[in-house]
Amino acid sequence: MIGTGRAAHRQTVLDVGAHYFVDLHHNRLEDIGEVDMVFDVIGGQTLHRSATLVRSGGALVSITEPTPVPTGIARVIFFVVEPDGMELVALERRLRDGRLRPRVGAIYSLEDALAAFDPTRHSRGKTIIRVIDDGDGE
Repeated sequence: MIGTGRAAHRQTVLDVGAHYFVDLHHNRLEDIGEVDMVFDVIGGQTLHRSATLVRSGGALVSITEPTPVPTGIARVIFFVVEPDGMELVALERRLRDGRLRPRVGAIYSLEDALAAFDPTRHSRGKTIIRVIDDGDGE
């Protein structure tokens, strides 16, 4: 598995299972060669550049935007998450028994939530906006 991102995220990408890391700012994505599947979470130019890497018969999955079907790719999927109560229960079970380990980034109070959307802010992990003060002092 090949993971991509900024240099600062190299270890995080490797820690979640990537065998190789490509720095999108300092390495050429096109030098990777053909791959069986691309799972895009960035979109834009990165999605379009990644699409050219998928071998004939491979798959391109994007969670950011629909993409034109590159020639030779067997499957192009625009994956949109829909709310599903049963799936949320299954995710909760995985979280409670340790099979799911979320990466939490910055945590903001509801009063400071606007700062979470600052486009110059970068956080490793998911940003949390705490709606209710649980009294633990965090």
